[in-house]
Amino acid sequence: MNSFAKEFTHPNFGDRFSNNFNTMKGINYLTDQKGERTAVVFDLKKYREELEDFIDGLEAASRLNEPSVDFKKAVNKIIKSKSRDGLSSHNKKVR
Repeated sequence: MNSFAKEFTHPNFGDRFSNNFNTMKGINYLTDQKGERTAVVFDLKKYREELEDFIDGLEAASRLNEPSVDFKKAVNKIIKSKSRDGLSSHNKKVR
């Protein structure tokens, strides 16, 4: 069992689930033995879209230093690979 699973099956898990902080509805924190916040739990019914946007932003930021690819070249490469694999009936280049 990994440490994440151990943490959430621990008999004192309920004691660690804290709403003692000033929080928004649908957002709760897990705390360590010292009362320090260690994790956050979001109500996905309420915050799914915001979390997806946040994660998209993190992914975009993590790629800032990656080399860029020319859009037209990338599209042409995809079209070429699909036609080579028999997935496309047209062989048009993007101009």
